[in-house]
Amino acid sequence: MKKQLISIFILLFLLTSCGKPKKLADMSNCIIDYGNSEIYSHEKLDEGINTIKKEFSQSYDYTLYSIKYTNDEKSLSELAYYNPYYENRYIECMVFVSDFKAPPYDTVVYEANEKITDWQWILVREKNGDWIILTSGYC
Repeated sequence: MKKQLISIFILLFLLTSCGKPKKLADMSNCIIDYGNSEIYSHEKLDEGINTIKKEFSQSYDYTLYSIKYTNDEKSLSELAYYNPYYENRYIECMVFVSDFKAPPYDTVVYEANEKITDWQWILVREKNGDWIILTSGYC
């Protein structure tokens, strides 16, 4: 009986000390800014935005505030820069920036509730391919 009580106390301690359960990223109030593009329609930009949201959704306890398309000049410049490193296989590039909030606890990268601004996302696409995130971060 004594061993059972000790086991129950240990179990209760472990369950209560694990903290608040994590939740998936909050994107419910994310503001989208399509900017002004002569290259990409809103439908094409939405494909890129959805690629970012899919990646972001795999983060726990983050809050996504906004995603903004930078501009055509930046996108063409990044395509020209990165494409030679990838055997010129990409035919399109989109560059977005986003603002988000880190989780309410310290992580390896961010302090608790830190607001991150102008996080850059560079997306590329091969002919007949889907948009992929080539790189992201501060550039």
